[in-house]
Amino acid sequence: MSLTLDYSRVMADNLDGVADITQAHLDTIDARLLGALARLKEKAATGFQALPHDTDQLRPIKRWVSANSSKFNTLLVLGIGGSALGAKALIDGLGHPYRNELPPAKRRGMRVEILDNVDPATVTALLDTINLKRTALN
Repeated sequence: MSLTLDYSRVMADNLDGVADITQAHLDTIDARLLGALARLKEKAATGFQALPHDTDQLRPIKRWVSANSSKFNTLLVLGIGGSALGAKALIDGLGHPYRNELPPAKRRGMRVEILDNVDPATVTALLDTINLKRTALN
């Protein structure tokens, strides 16, 4: 499956001088983006790209889960911005959209709640839904 983007209607040729986007401009941007991507891959600056193959990171996580899964039924991730969005992206992208609502046997693991807002009403509402004694914090 491929995706095609038709951006021809926003090019300078079609807008009578209203826009200054030319094919040459896009080619320059394309070359710079490809260069930046190559540098990222060389330096492995983005560790998440290697994460699926990084068993050194996975082993301690699995040990912790094995040792603590009977103590906790909820994982509460505290963070704002990237601290919360990374976890949210992984959970939303890889999991069932209503994962927390599934019965424990079908969910296969803890509920995961992400608190990314310090608004007292939001915090209170979340606290109404979890048992803090059975909640692990991250």
